[in-house]
Amino acid sequence: GKRNRLWSRRENGDKSSPSPTKSELKRAFYARSPLKLSPSPLKLSLSPLKLSPTAEHKSEASVRRPNRTERHSIDENNNVEADLNHNEIVEEKKTTEIFTTPKKGRSSPRIRRLSQKASKRDSIFEANPKRDVIYPDNLTFRDIYFFWFLPTLCYEVNFPRTRRIRTGFLVNRAVEVFVCSNICICIIQQYIVPSVAHILLPFYKMELSLVAERLLKLALPNHLLWLIIFYVFFHSFLNTSAEIMQFADRSFFRDWWNAPNLEVFWKTWNLPVHRWCVRHVYKPMLATGFSKSVAMSSVFLLSALLHEYLISVPLRMFHLGVALGMLAQIPLVHLSRCLEQKFGARIGNMMVWGSLIIGQPLIIMMYYHDYVIQNYGQQIESWIESETCQC
Repeated sequence: GKRNRLWSRRENGDKSSPSPTKSELKRAFYARSPLKLSPSPLKLSLSPLKLSPTAEHKSEASVRRPNRTERHSIDENNNVEADLNHNEIVEEKKTTEIFTTPKKGRSSPRIRRLSQKASKRDSIFEANPKRDVIYPDNLTFRDIYFFWFLPTLCYEVNFPRTRRIRTGFLVNRAVEVFVCSNICICIIQQYIVPSVAHILLPFYKMELSLVAERLLKLALPNHLLWLIIFYVFFHSFLNTSAEIMQFADRSFFRDWWNAPNLEVFWKTWNLPVHRWCVRHVYKPMLATGFSKSVAMSSVFLLSALLHEYLISVPLRMFHLGVALGMLAQIPLVHLSRCLEQKFGARIGNMMVWGSLIIGQPLIIMMYYHDYVIQNYGQQIESWIESETCQC
């Protein structure tokens, strides 16, 4: 009540009443004076100034002033709301002070070291302060050679660059390339070559039970070899090349091992090739009016031809095994998508891993059989006849 009288006298300009002290004004300010929220009779009586005398008389008569209990409840509600707002402001100030201006001794040395490492890592991958190149200044031998050695297939006028070469990171990746390459050689010599050598006779006689047994025996070391080669190439080797060239875009693969279907797998396991196919094959075909399924089939067809070329030229034989395997991915993509929608992402992921574990050793067995028959046919036939005679 006293607070209301002080504020109302001050607002109405009542000079006869004593002026409020500083402590009273401070308490009234922190309490968020209810006069600003409660209906004041002075404001209600002065509001209809432009009305006629009869209308003014009717409006004053129609307005009902709140009684004592209503005014008391309004004051209590406003005071509670003001206290809550004041507490929220104080807590927000405390939290901002904690996170913006930490006190001495509050952060441990370990936290300070981690923050310094994070800031140093962010500063490494900041934009290179060198001047950007503008076309046609990029048409130089230096620029084309620089693009050839970068771990990417899509050309840009200005590539993202790092500020410096991290020596420790470069040495770690180079050591990984050397060690893992020797592990791959050991796996090939100790496990894959003996398993492949025993495949020839069951394949020649078409003994399906022995072929299945040799296939499963070859699947485990072959899949382990494929995983190590993937890590060596896409993580160790490409990061080594990117670190030497100060190339900042290090997204060479995503979490393909969690792919719910084969479509997601082919989009995430080899990002440089995927971006090139999207940029130069998929999107141009969509722009010319082809459907998404036709564009996707064209991408797989191009990939099948490239895979067949990479294998047929070194072996000097034309087999079409890899090309047919790549083209078989088109119906398998739709099948894995249907399995994901019907049974869930886990079943689709199992199909992805099953195709990787079984498909690759099957292609190896087929190419080995055809290569040996094509190049050593007479010797192999005499050897097979001697083996059958002994049996």
